[in-house]
Amino acid sequence: MKKIVLLLIFALTSFLMVSAQKENGTVYSEHEAIGKTKAMWAAFIKGDKETFVSFFADTIWVGSNGNYEKKPGKYMGGFVDWWENIDNFTIQDDKPAYPDAIEYKSGGLWVQDWLLWTGIHKATGIKINIRVHNLYRFNKDGKINAANQ
Repeated sequence: MKKIVLLLIFALTSFLMVSAQKENGTVYSEHEAIGKTKAMWAAFIKGDKETFVSFFADTIWVGSNGNYEKKPGKYMGGFVDWWENIDNFTIQDDKPAYPDAIEYKSGGLWVQDWLLWTGIHKATGIKINIRVHNLYRFNKDGKINAANQ
């Protein structure tokens, strides 16, 4: 009898735990938006400012450490200029992490990635080895309209 009671308690607890979860969207390991972010960073590496900026909406929210500013999309091109001072510059997935696209039911489409930036500063010879986590929000036109770093 004890076994039956314990089995019923376990089944009820399991049912309550599963029913307490609420789905809010879908996470994708492969998605068109992930391809766009990879193409965006490839343009960045090449120093192709025009292509890099083309991935952004006309107006973008740029944020870091909880501080967000509304900027024109062209603002993002300034980052390309500074990083042209780096030799052997690479941006790659910071394994074992990989990018995800998250399509929220009421929050839109977001992509997050974990990247490893490496290179050598031309003027100083300082080696760069930076881990970066980015979060991008895409608008209905498929352009990035928010970037969090």
